[in-house]
Amino acid sequence: MTVTRNRQHRGFALNSEPVPPSDPQTDRLQRKREVGATDLATGQRIADALGLGRLVVLANHGLLTVGTTVASAIGFYLNAERAAEVCVKVPNGRIISSEAADAVHRSVGTENHGYNVFQWLVRSRVGDPTVVG
Repeated sequence: MTVTRNRQHRGFALNSEPVPPSDPQTDRLQRKREVGATDLATGQRIADALGLGRLVVLANHGLLTVGTTVASAIGFYLNAERAAEVCVKVPNGRIISSEAADAVHRSVGTENHGYNVFQWLVRSRVGDPTVVG
């Protein structure tokens, strides 16, 4: 179980089905490749699967996000977790068009957006963003 804002939902990574683009944040997740991570070689396979993306879903493990800063990686993780929660809670949601997914990606898929989400988290939980950098 994963707990998000005191609401429980089943672990998204346990779902073996490809993720439908019913939420703009799930776009580009259709590439299904099996990758494990027990040594440097498999770590490299995860990096290769990630490519220029910012997110991989590790089946039976969870979400892995990257960014040019820790702050942006955390911001992308928060967005990805929310998208996963939506997919789990509404498995038969309406699939959006590729054009709509591209438009949303252009507005929220930037490195700056990940950082801004992190700043929102800090301000909403801590108050003073200077205490965390």
